[in-house]
Amino acid sequence: MPSRRTVVAAGLVAISGCSTGSSDEGKTDENRQTKSRSNLTTADEETESATPVQELRVGETADIDGASATVSAIDTQESVYVTRTDWMDVLTAHPARFVFASVTAETESEFPVSRFSLVDDDGHTSEYTDFGSRPGYSIVPDSEPHQSLDADGSEGWIGFSLPAPYDGDGLRLTLTAGNETATWELPEKLVKTLRTPLPTFEYVEVEIPEGASLDDSFEVSVTVRNTSDVDGTFRGSPNVNEMLYGPFSLSVPAGTEETWTTEIRTSEYADENGDEIRISLYSPLETVERTVVADASQS
Repeated sequence: MPSRRTVVAAGLVAISGCSTGSSDEGKTDENRQTKSRSNLTTADEETESATPVQELRVGETADIDGASATVSAIDTQESVYVTRTDWMDVLTAHPARFVFASVTAETESEFPVSRFSLVDDDGHTSEYTDFGSRPGYSIVPDSEPHQSLDADGSEGWIGFSLPAPYDGDGLRLTLTAGNETATWELPEKLVKTLRTPLPTFEYVEVEIPEGASLDDSFEVSVTVRNTSDVDGTFRGSPNVNEMLYGPFSLSVPAGTEETWTTEIRTSEYADENGDEIRISLYSPLETVERTVVADASQS
């Protein structure tokens, strides 16, 4: 089991980027990417100028209000890791899902994340989620980059939450700046996932020994069952002596079980006179608290 410093340096394994939609037949890229809203007629029969709408796919760039904004990935998660100074927790949005978009914004001026939203064909809008980032607290999605996009940065993620299952139509990521609008089509696979109910899990077994030799290691094993009819990802984070150890995730198909196992070197968390090692397992389920007695006499 790596030390806290090693784990922090290693970070999390990033999931692969989402696939993009197919191109529109019979339209050039220029025609597909830039359209106009219908002209509006005032009471004086004067026609207002049309507002351009750029229609894009994931991986494409919008030139808007003096900035270039690229959405490189959009994905959804039932839960997400959250770090707080010396430990890692798991956050859920039940009865909703998280949606994360990875964005790069090249601009010389401030580019507020409030310009982004999720909008469906009926005009229903989901504003970005403010996770309340503060010193010592960070939301860490699976996909890269792991930091959030803010006014001082040019690259990061923007988060949303959507009711689960989602039942709207035509959902897309929208960027509005000045009198310009750009939209990114959500990948079909992602929309299909959003339309399914949330998966549910239960612990089958959590195996942590009551004692361990100081010059040896001991095994921690977590078995989880997916009790729903949909596939899902179970995220957990074992914390040792209130020191961040590291997260794990299990892809658990509907109705099946999966097991995660690791070994902890006793001497990394206990001194030569022996000690009690406190283990806290955080996940979407109840927290599991265990104590392992490190026995120097067995060395």
